[in-house]
Amino acid sequence: MKRILLTLFFISFPAICAQTKIPDYGSARDNWFWDKLYTFGGTGFYCSIKFDEQGKYIDYKGKEKKMTLEHAYSADWIADHHHCDNRNTCDIEAYKFAEADLHNLWPTDGSVNSSRSNYPFGEIPDEVSENRYSKKGCSDFERLYDVKQDKVLIEPRDAIKGKIARSMLYMHEEYGLPLRGMRDLMLSWHKQYPVDFEELWRNQKIYELQGTYNMWIGEVKQ
Repeated sequence: MKRILLTLFFISFPAICAQTKIPDYGSARDNWFWDKLYTFGGTGFYCSIKFDEQGKYIDYKGKEKKMTLEHAYSADWIADHHHCDNRNTCDIEAYKFAEADLHNLWPTDGSVNSSRSNYPFGEIPDEVSENRYSKKGCSDFERLYDVKQDKVLIEPRDAIKGKIARSMLYMHEEYGLPLRGMRDLMLSWHKQYPVDFEELWRNQKIYELQGTYNMWIGEVKQ
């Protein structure tokens, strides 16, 4: 009986720890991310573009734009895990909580966000990688082009590889989401690129907002 109870405990552990305060992605985007988390502005995820407290920035053409929100662990993958046709029609509560988790959301230039789409991360040899966003202020965003869709890979700049890894590993642990063949790579990036000040700050702030912290970053003040 003890063995059965312990097994049930570990199977249900991710669901117990998952955030349940923010009801859906729309709420996270409109009421939490900018209004409560990035209240002093910051720097874009993939392209290191500075934005203000409203998420607005000036693009390479001198036009004002607003950052979009990137799911490090793709929202499409979360929907797929819950057997939904797509993220826009997935009405499952567990999906909505996972999609809204602030630990997995990062401020990103819209065009680069679209280019990343739901493609997996990887390490791309220099001779076949291509960066089509260098003129847009994104000095190191590599992607495989001209290959079959299931062969496309994304390699972000080194400065955020650890952050991506810890977001992905968090979503795996908290929500039981599969790492889709990237487990070894994420563990490698986690070790190779250590936690920085921004992650420590975000981890503490997000804990205060939604009540969960990323154990891959470290403990928080409670």
